[in-house]
Parts: sequence; C-alpha cells; structure tokens
Amino acid sequence: MNVGKVGIQNYYKRHQNSEKCKENKKKYRAEQVIERTKKAAHHFFAPRKPRAPIPPTIFLPPPVHAAPLNSTSGLQSSEKPGTVAPSGAPVGCSVALGLLSKFRARIERLPLEVGEAGHDHPLAQFSGDPTGCVGEDEDAWEKFDRPLNTVLQKPPEELRALVRLGERGLIGLHQLLEYLVSHHGIKGALIKMKLERLMHAMDEVYVKQLLAA
Repeated sequence: MNVGKVGIQNYYKRHQNSEKCKENKKKYRAEQVIERTKKAAHHFFAPRKPRAPIPPTIFLPPPVHAAPLNSTSGLQSSEKPGTVAPSGAPVGCSVALGLLSKFRARIERLPLEVGEAGHDHPLAQFSGDPTGCVGEDEDAWEKFDRPLNTVLQKPPEELRALVRLGERGLIGLHQLLEYLVSHHGIKGALIKMKLERLMHAMDEVYVKQLLAA
C-alpha cells in the first residue's frame, strides 16, 4: 500500500475516512461482486465431463412410437394428395374419404334389379378413367362443380332415377370423386351435400327393392 512519505499514521489520520477513501472502498466492493458473479457463471455454464451411465436394474422392451399424424387430416405427415398409403388406400381429406366409403358401401349393397346405366344415363359423362381429366392450368373443383350440380341437384324422384349400377352409373361417379379427392385435394365439405342427397335416394331405392322382393 502506498500511503506517502509520512507513513502509516498519516493513512489512519488523514486518508481512512476521507471521501476519496470511501469512494475507493465502494469501487473495490463493486469489483469484487462482479468478479464473484463471473466465476459463478463460468462454473454454472462450463461444460462438464459426462458421467458414466447407471446400469438399469430392470429390463423393458423398446418403446413403440406411433407414426406422426397430420392434425387436420389424420394422414401420415409424409402423405399428400395424389399419393397412396402403404396399405394401398387412397389418401386425402378424411371427411371426403369417409363420405366416399359410405357411398361405395351403398353401391355394393344395391341389388342387380336396379339395372345398369347405359350410354345415355346422366352419370355416363363421369365414366371412364379419370386420370388426367384436369389440366395443369385448371382448377379441379371449378371444372366439375357445375356439371355435378346439374346432375345431382335434382328433385328426389329424379335422383332415384340416377340409381343405376355399372361404370356409366354410380361406380363411374365414385371413381371420379375418389380421384379428385386423392389427386387434387378436394375437401369433404365440397361434396358432402351432393353425396348425402344422392345416398338418401339410394336408400329409398334399396328399401323399395327389398319390399318388392
């Protein structure tokens, strides 16, 4: 410590309680706090050596992880419209696929007595392989919404007349809708009212055939 030429007595008498001394003490304490803070932070964040793993006392089979799902569609995250699931089933909007499943079930239970659609049947325009029916610059729903409305937005008696089997009838319509859902992302809300009205007419025809049998 440097206390000048008059020695240590001068420090106790003149410097110890001076404003300069108090200022130095305050500065020194602040520096000590900063230094301790730095050391504590270094100790906390410094990388530590990994500890040896503790051997398990019991043995369990490895966990089974579920495949990730899409919260809005229920599909696997890697699946997109236009692809096929590992099971071979088409993918797309879960609501639309559910409607199509009900539609197909109603087609399959119809008896042969309802007849097969001919070339002049209103649904014949939707028959054939739908692959490539929508151009690259076309919107799939804009292309088919009006034609579907023209055929399916009919009075109940005309809807019942649509209930015919075959590729030019209900099966052809099902194939087209399944293609639009799985390859062009058509949502269930767009086809819900159309299919529900048609399926109601199919139920009426089915019941009528049962009563006539």
